[in-house]
Amino acid sequence: MTNTEERFLKAYSLALNGTSSEDSETDMAADNQQGITALYWRQLFSLAESHRVFPMIFEAVYPGQAAFWTNMPVLRRGKKKAEDQTCGQARMTAEFLKLYRFLEKRGLSPIAIKGIMCRRLYPNPEQRSSSDEDLLIPEEEFMKYHKAFIDYGLRVDDADIDIEKASEVSYYNDQVYIELHKSPFPPESKAYGDLNRYFKDVEKRKIAEEIYGVSVYTMEPSDHIFYQLCHAYKHFLNCGIGIRLVSDVVLFSMAHREQIDWELITERCHEIHAMDFASAIYRIGEKYLFGDRFPEFLKQVWHTETIDESPLLQDILAGGVYGTSSEDRLHSSNITLGKMESEKKGTDSVSVIGMLFPRASSMKQRYPELASKPFLLPVYWLRRICSYAFHGVLRRKDGNAVTEAVRIGNERVSLMKSYRMIGNQEDESWLKRIYKRTHSSALAPVLSPIYKLICGAEFAFLSLLWYIQGNRRPDKKEAAIVRKNVTFIVKSFERQRLVKGLCRNISRIYPGVSIIIADDSREPLHIDRENVKVIPLPFNSGLGAGLYAALEQVQTPYVFRMDDDELLTLKSKIHRELKYLIAHPELDLIGLGHTTAIRLHSPEFNFQEYYKSPMDDTPFPLKIPHMTRLDENHLVLGKVANIYLARTEKIREVGYDPKIKVIDHHEFFWRAAGKIVSAVALDTVVFHRHNPYDRKYNSHRSDYLEDLDYIRKKRLNILREVKNETR
Repeated sequence: MTNTEERFLKAYSLALNGTSSEDSETDMAADNQQGITALYWRQLFSLAESHRVFPMIFEAVYPGQAAFWTNMPVLRRGKKKAEDQTCGQARMTAEFLKLYRFLEKRGLSPIAIKGIMCRRLYPNPEQRSSSDEDLLIPEEEFMKYHKAFIDYGLRVDDADIDIEKASEVSYYNDQVYIELHKSPFPPESKAYGDLNRYFKDVEKRKIAEEIYGVSVYTMEPSDHIFYQLCHAYKHFLNCGIGIRLVSDVVLFSMAHREQIDWELITERCHEIHAMDFASAIYRIGEKYLFGDRFPEFLKQVWHTETIDESPLLQDILAGGVYGTSSEDRLHSSNITLGKMESEKKGTDSVSVIGMLFPRASSMKQRYPELASKPFLLPVYWLRRICSYAFHGVLRRKDGNAVTEAVRIGNERVSLMKSYRMIGNQEDESWLKRIYKRTHSSALAPVLSPIYKLICGAEFAFLSLLWYIQGNRRPDKKEAAIVRKNVTFIVKSFERQRLVKGLCRNISRIYPGVSIIIADDSREPLHIDRENVKVIPLPFNSGLGAGLYAALEQVQTPYVFRMDDDELLTLKSKIHRELKYLIAHPELDLIGLGHTTAIRLHSPEFNFQEYYKSPMDDTPFPLKIPHMTRLDENHLVLGKVANIYLARTEKIREVGYDPKIKVIDHHEFFWRAAGKIVSAVALDTVVFHRHNPYDRKYNSHRSDYLEDLDYIRKKRLNILREVKNETR
């Protein structure tokens, strides 16, 4: 990092924290005494301009130089430029809010994203420049918005664009520039168009925020922070991101800490292979921008101490606001985008030919007129090649423009690999690669019985292995203790063969023990066993409703909760854990370990997921700290797998929510924090035999968007109630 870049980051940090070099203890306050030259200021201001944060940088460093500004023209010019840009931004904000009120009178309520929603979080909002404002609308309402914009006096920026087919249309007048999005990301993009699936029902979840007295709709906080991270991901795949985007993300995260579902965000980042990339963004915010203001909880969520942020920071500083600091970086985007596209297709083919002759879908982002005039594609190819040739003639040191663009592209591909954005196929097991290619294919009905056969063989093998190792079924006395004190509750849906097998399995190990099954399958479930009670529910009532109904019927002091696709093993040892729970009144719940067919990871491997869930965002703190070791076999965790033995009354105190159909796991333990103490028995094992080829079941299991929306609102209400009670 150069000296200018270090000074730039220090100045930007001062601006973000509402201070200046005049009252700062940093060495920027002594710049003038060190004989800083006009050349230094020009370099610093040039870097600030490239990142579109000039007013912030100038106002941070200027007070310390105020006594000398008359002797340095670069400072005089900088002062005027900062004032002009700040006033211009203020006018743009006022015009945008005027336009928004106009749209509301037309019965239109677009979702404002980025721009003004981030700018308002800065100490001096109008110093944080925005070249445009972004509005997200339902695609079917586009023509209503188009007519309203024209009536307001806005003009379409590109007269040749087919506005009805384009995913994004820009409008402008003398004071404001609007980008109107029909979807959060261009759906035609093969590199990141699939991100739109996460924002399918964002319109239903939008909220209103007051900006300078005007009510403006925006995404709810969890949607918005994930959108910001995806927006950074998109620009990074193109040419790069600027430092302003980093501060946007961190400021929004700090401002909306309590409203954001952090587990959901990190899960989604893992899904799109952007976890390391996001962690590096937060690490830059922690290390270079916010210092002691950076919250401890963000360090824990993003594991910032484990990430090397320096390669990303260097790319940010070199690239400018959106990585557009040079023509070479712009052209290099064809390599990075092509690499991501090939990654998603499962190939590894990106060439210079692809950079020189990119597909029309890629070219449309820079030449929107191709959407309506695709026959012009060869003309723009020729223009690109001529541009390469022209810049190549001007080069003296680095060779021609093609080789320089390729060099930058390859370096940025290496950066993508270092943050595990690509190259993940190499890390996947052959089983996972087979599953990804076949689970939704025409082969699924054929592979389903094969998978079942393998599961049966694995269970038999493990049973024999553990028997040889000395594990045995409980004796009559141990089984009687469980029969007297424990009821098994199971929620079943469209897997009747599996749940019948589970009943046989439980009854074999603990004869006569009570089993209550809540079933909401389309066809009624019938099990002819004295110890089994089936509670029929309306079709697809959901997980929460089933567990709620089953729990109501429990009459024993302890309950064991498990799913219909699991089996007890010789190492489940529920009788032993029951004795432990009786002997330790400070504990309320003991989770069991599990292994899953076909991978058969050890329980210790699966426990790792829960070690990383300290549950520090809950309304009440844990009674016993996360990761407290009770003995060599028991460890307190804030959350355990959904296979556990617990005190019935304590589970009733927390309760299962009948309105949650699919994803109750984290929500249950989030509410349970401070009410119950949960631990895990490290040497226990339950066999999990979920069949990924059961398409009928999986089609309902993946329908969780309504759950997410409901859980977010419920959490907000709980947090408000807790806050009111503590006042």
